[in-house]
Amino acid sequence: MSTSALAIRDAHDTGLSTDLRLPAPVDKKALASYLTTLEDPEALELQNRLAKAYDTACRSLIGENDVQKEGGREFKKKSAWKKLARYFSISTTVIERDERFLNDASTGESVFVAMCTVRATAPWGQIADAIGACATDEETGRRKITIADAIATAETRASNRATSNLIAMGEVSAEETTRGEREQVHADALREMTLDEAKAVKFPWKNPEKYRDKPLGELSLKMLKSVLDATQKEVEKVGQTPRRMELLRACELLIASKDGPNGGGEAPPTNGNAGEGEQSSEAERSGSGGGDEGESGKGTPSSEQPAELATKAQRERIAYLLSDPHLGVEDDERTRIAGITGKRTLTTAQASEWIVKLERMLPGADEDEG
Repeated sequence: MSTSALAIRDAHDTGLSTDLRLPAPVDKKALASYLTTLEDPEALELQNRLAKAYDTACRSLIGENDVQKEGGREFKKKSAWKKLARYFSISTTVIERDERFLNDASTGESVFVAMCTVRATAPWGQIADAIGACATDEETGRRKITIADAIATAETRASNRATSNLIAMGEVSAEETTRGEREQVHADALREMTLDEAKAVKFPWKNPEKYRDKPLGELSLKMLKSVLDATQKEVEKVGQTPRRMELLRACELLIASKDGPNGGGEAPPTNGNAGEGEQSSEAERSGSGGGDEGESGKGTPSSEQPAELATKAQRERIAYLLSDPHLGVEDDERTRIAGITGKRTLTTAQASEWIVKLERMLPGADEDEG
C-alpha cells in the first residue's frame, strides 16, 4: 500500500496497520455521521446566528474605551473580551504557567519570560486552549515591562485569545500587539494617507477659537506651515505620538499640494477667502493653547517667509553622527531623533541645532569645548 494513500477501513477491521509511517485510519461510520451533520442546513444556520450574535454584542457592549485604535484599525482590549466572555457565558481557566529567565545572546542580558496556557469553555460544549507569552524586553520606550507586568500580560493574552478562538475566529487583541507592531500599523496608515484624508484632519489646538476643529484642508498655506512648525517643535520637545505624526503627515501632504511641483510660494486664496492670510497671522499671534493629549501648545510660530530646508550635507552629517556607536543615547532615542531629522520639511536652522546637540553627546565633547 502506498504511504500517500488514505487508509479507509471499517471500524471493526482488526487488521489495521500499526506502521506509524502510514496515515491514521479513518472510521467511515464516524466520518459519514460527521459529514451528515455538516451538510445539515441547520448547522450553517446556527453558525450564522452565532456570528450575528457576536456582531450585535460588539456593537451593543463595546465602547470607545474598550478598543485601541491604531492607523485606522481597532484592537479589542481586555475589557472588551471580558464583556464578550460574560455575555456568551465563556469561562476561562489557567491550566499551566511557566516563568523563566533567558539570556539574550545579542546583549548578554537576562530576560524574564512568562508563559500561560488558558482553557476557554463555551456553554455549547466547545473548548479552546491558548498560550500567551510576555517578556520584559518587549518595550524599549519610556514604559518598561516589569516581571509582574509580564506575568499578568501573559495571562491576559492567553485568556483573550482563547475567548477569541471560540467566538471571534481568532481575532487579535490589543494586548497581543507589541509597541513595534502598533507603531508599524500606524506608520503604514500614514504612508497610505490620501490628500482627502489629510484635508479632513482637524486643527489640533483650542486657540484661536475660530480654527478649533477646523479641517486642515480649509487652512491657508501660511497657516499650514505654522501648524507643521509648531508640531515639529512638540515632537522634538516631548516626543512622538500617533496624533502628532498624523498632523505632520497631513501638513506635509497639504503643503506639497499647495506649493505645487516647483515648490513655489503660497498659493493664491480660493473660494473668496482673500483674507485668510491675515487670519493666519492672528492665529499665530494668539498661540495654540490646548495641544493634543492634554498638553498645552506653546503658540504657533509666525513664519512670514518659508524657511530654507536642510541641505544634503547637513542631513549626511546628522546620519553620520547617529550611526556613531559612541553616541551617548539609547537605541530608541536614536530612532526617535532619526525620525525627526529625516523629515522632508527639516529646516537648515533645525538641522544645525541637531548637529550641535549630537556632537555634544559624543565622548570628549566637553574637553574639546574647553
